[in-house]
Amino acid sequence: MILFVIIFWLAGLLLLWTYFGYPLFMLLLAKFASKPVYKQVGFLPSVSLLIPAYNEVDVIHNKLTNSLKIDYPDLEILVVNDGSDDGTREIVQSFVSQGVKLIDQPKRSGKMNAVNAGFAAANHEIVVLSDASPDYAPDAIRQLVTPFADPTVGVVVGTLAVW
Repeated sequence: MILFVIIFWLAGLLLLWTYFGYPLFMLLLAKFASKPVYKQVGFLPSVSLLIPAYNEVDVIHNKLTNSLKIDYPDLEILVVNDGSDDGTREIVQSFVSQGVKLIDQPKRSGKMNAVNAGFAAANHEIVVLSDASPDYAPDAIRQLVTPFADPTVGVVVGTLAVW
């Protein structure tokens, strides 16, 4: 009986840590132990924009149109079609002549496999992973890569703005 009580309280403490303790710890760590990140304006490494897509017929045309308007000098746009059966592949194929690269996986294998296939095919220094629905401002990639001028930076996360 005492074992069940101990397990109950440990589970409760673990839940409290997960939802309150860890986020509070990260907030305090960021506030008091953070180091400034060196950002270099004009730092322009080559970038692959990776878009895994499964049945994205409603949004993929807009995404690719938006992606082609991004103001970045060395941008590779990769779309991994993960076995779509709704016309997504055909829409992406219509953008190939504009420089979009299609990686076609005829059989659905899941988002992580699509992401892995995209990373394997990416030819540039930095990979920006994006869903098929969000639009990017023309200078979004430029802003996103500036922290990579600091060699201690390994990952950068953008901000989602819903209009």
